[in-house]
Amino acid sequence: LGTATIQAATIIENTARTGGGLLGGDAGTITITNSLIRANRALERGGGIHLWGATALTVSGSTVRLNRADSTGGGALSVTGTATALLTATVVDSNQAN
Repeated sequence: LGTATIQAATIIENTARTGGGLLGGDAGTITITNSLIRANRALERGGGIHLWGATALTVSGSTVRLNRADSTGGGALSVTGTATALLTATVVDSNQAN
C-alpha cells in the first residue's frame, strides 16, 4: 500500500529475482516521469518492472530499454494479478524475455 513518485531518475544495471529495475506489489500506486529504466535483469520475470496484486503504474515521458527477463517473460514489463500499467509518451525498445 502507499504511493511512490519517481521523477527524472536513472534505474540501471540492477538484478533481482523478479522486477530487476522496479518491483511493485499489493495495492500501491507508482508514478514514473522523465526517467530511464535500462539494462536491468530479472532471474524470473519483469526485467525492467514487475507488478503484482492491485498495483497501479503510470509511466510517462520515460525510456524502458535493454532490460532482460531470464525465465517466465516480461523483458520490459511484467504485470500479474489485477495490477495495471499505463505508458504514455514512453519509449520501450530492445528488451528481451526468454
